[in-house]
Amino acid sequence: MGRQTTLIIGVVAVVTLLAIIGGVAFVVTQNRSVQPGGASSPAVLTATRVALPTRTPRPAMASATPALPTRTPRPAAAGLTATAVPASSSGGLPTRTPRPAAVAQITPLRVSASDYAPNSRDAQGNTTTFTPDNAVDGRFDTAWRVAGDGVNQWLLLEFAGPVEVREVLILPGYAKIDPVDGTNRFWQNRRVRRVRLEFRSGVRIEALLDDQAVLQPIRVNNVVTDAIRIVILESVPPAVDNGRDFTPMSEVEVIGVVR
Repeated sequence: MGRQTTLIIGVVAVVTLLAIIGGVAFVVTQNRSVQPGGASSPAVLTATRVALPTRTPRPAMASATPALPTRTPRPAAAGLTATAVPASSSGGLPTRTPRPAAVAQITPLRVSASDYAPNSRDAQGNTTTFTPDNAVDGRFDTAWRVAGDGVNQWLLLEFAGPVEVREVLILPGYAKIDPVDGTNRFWQNRRVRRVRLEFRSGVRIEALLDDQAVLQPIRVNNVVTDAIRIVILESVPPAVDNGRDFTPMSEVEVIGVVR
């Protein structure tokens, strides 16, 4: 009997609680459904599902520091090739081959002679000299001259130091045309026919010269010396008509290398 009473009381309590909850819910619903004009209408609560807007992907930002451009390889210069420089036998830098000395005309330091003819005058009355230095002044219209056939007369060329002689050129007469009367002094005087070259080292070379008013070379086999003596061994007689018995030599040139 006691258990039933307890059960009944519990049921009543639950029903009472549900009634109270229902009343409260009714009052709340009525208050929410009142319109602004005072009229009431049943409130209908509906749930609407709003779709969120899709987010447009943001474009990727360009890099703040652009990539460096790649460097195009530089083409090799046409025609250039690398050549290895051989080392010297001692392992150091290669030795430089000495440049050969230039062959050229060598001017003597002093000129002297065994003798020379006295001065004379040309057709215009100008004084003409025949000193030894006339033979090395670079002019064909001057000359060193001696009286007679000139045999054993000599011209001495001395240099500042040793020279290697390749050849000696001689103009074997007086290569001048008188500017006033046109006389050809080459044929009027004797001409040197044969000479001997004497070097300080003892070398001697004899040579025949043509009867022409041009420089004529005498080949020398690279004789090293500091002086050359040119000795007249023979001459050609002068012209029969208005000839002069003198033996001249207009010019001498020495070709070689200064040592």
